[in-house]
Amino acid sequence: MQISKIQYQTNLYQNLNSQAPQKNVKHDAIQCANNSNPYKQIPLYYQYDAKISFSGKVKGPNKYQQRGVPDIDYDYYMSMSPNKKKLFRRLYFDKFEKRKYTSKLFNPQNVTLPLKNERTMDEFIKVAKMYAAFKDQPILCLGRSPKWFLDAAKWMKNGIDDYNFIAFSGYWFYPHPVDGVRLIEGAQPTAEETAAYRRYLVSKQADPASLVKTFNETGKKTVLTDYIDTGKGVSSFLDLMAKFAKDQGVIHEFPDAFQIMTIGSISYREERLNLSDDAPIETPEVRMPPSLAPYAKRKTPSLFHTYRIPQEFHDINYSLFMEMLINENTTECRSSYYPHSAWPIYRPDRFRTGFIRDMSKVKKLLEHKDLTQKSVADFSLPMADFRNLLNFRILDALNARELLKVIR
Repeated sequence: MQISKIQYQTNLYQNLNSQAPQKNVKHDAIQCANNSNPYKQIPLYYQYDAKISFSGKVKGPNKYQQRGVPDIDYDYYMSMSPNKKKLFRRLYFDKFEKRKYTSKLFNPQNVTLPLKNERTMDEFIKVAKMYAAFKDQPILCLGRSPKWFLDAAKWMKNGIDDYNFIAFSGYWFYPHPVDGVRLIEGAQPTAEETAAYRRYLVSKQADPASLVKTFNETGKKTVLTDYIDTGKGVSSFLDLMAKFAKDQGVIHEFPDAFQIMTIGSISYREERLNLSDDAPIETPEVRMPPSLAPYAKRKTPSLFHTYRIPQEFHDINYSLFMEMLINENTTECRSSYYPHSAWPIYRPDRFRTGFIRDMSKVKKLLEHKDLTQKSVADFSLPMADFRNLLNFRILDALNARELLKVIR
């Protein structure tokens, strides 16, 4: 889940900075100021000049001619000739970054394509293999960050068959050393927003009752996965799910129906917090929100609470982290940004939105009946090229390492 680019989230961060312990709060713009890494995080209040278009998919032969790079997925890659693969390797490693795109969706200092280094690609594949270890369980991908790894796990031999993606952005809790988490007043979803998101969860069979049903019928826990730094986003999502589970009458069964697997970088966390060398750094974790904590605790004679929701965190390579999780482009080109203010306005499986700054413009666009019912908006042309070339690079690297489901 990525940083918000619209004003309501700006207010949310200001609220957070005024409530959270100040020693753990550091403005992202300061962190970026002296960072020369080409995948550096965009400063918190940076405003993009990106234009969000809801014109729908372009049909006809001109679609690929306009973009220059076709939609590359597993099937397309398997159909490519050796010469065509050579052409796309040249495009990925050389020609793409020399293109003179007019779109400002790409930051000029952030246009470098990731995973060019083979060692970093090996680290990427390691993470994909972590997800492949859950091939016998249902997987729920929360937000956009893990999607690259999960897609790679789908393409791998002995990988996963599929996963369920749920769009979710933002948070309304922050971690607290005593209380676990604390609510940011005024940041939680409204009743209207919550009702819309619940309908979305049901349509995706990702609501608590569906997870409980899967567990009761198969004995398999759903793996909830996301990138975390403090875990506040997943805590907020679990708050929403626990309240939904209570209304569905499955709150007692819900904690047993899922487990948590998260990824992140402790090295990045140390850098961001600017800790001294001998200062301890806590491993990131997802803390239970108040709505779930009473139902997730086991009854033990111990003075300490033990939770019956298994949780594991994987510390990933710093270079990989910067290229795939802090690089705005790799995240934005995968799917929609979906904060709770957008829940009643559009469905993320109908619209791929990129950066949204003015929700009123989206509302006007959605007045067109054809758009609201069946159209899916394309990203900008350079963003589509970026996405498909990265797909090619991952597929090609898996193939070179004889890790594809079918080797060609």
